[in-house]
Amino acid sequence: MRERRTLFLNDESTGELYSRVAEGGAIREIRMMNTSGVAGNVFTTRRRPAIVDDPYSDPRFNADVDKQTGYVTHSLLCAPFAPPKAK
Repeated sequence: MRERRTLFLNDESTGELYSRVAEGGAIREIRMMNTSGVAGNVFTTRRRPAIVDDPYSDPRFNADVDKQTGYVTHSLLCAPFAPPKAK
């Protein structure tokens, strides 16, 4: 099984989370509303990390990303990340 990691960034101008995927020689972008999926839930609520052992049974899971990439997510860990605030 091939593991993947994805860092989603927030695009404030569109209200979307996005990530760039590099595979082969091609680079493409994944976008979803910043309220969608487990990532959107963790982003909008600023909650603790989410550990999901069976994403397809979690109502927050956005299977559209798997459909776009062709990858099947078996489990995931999602954590909010924000740069430190300026002093």
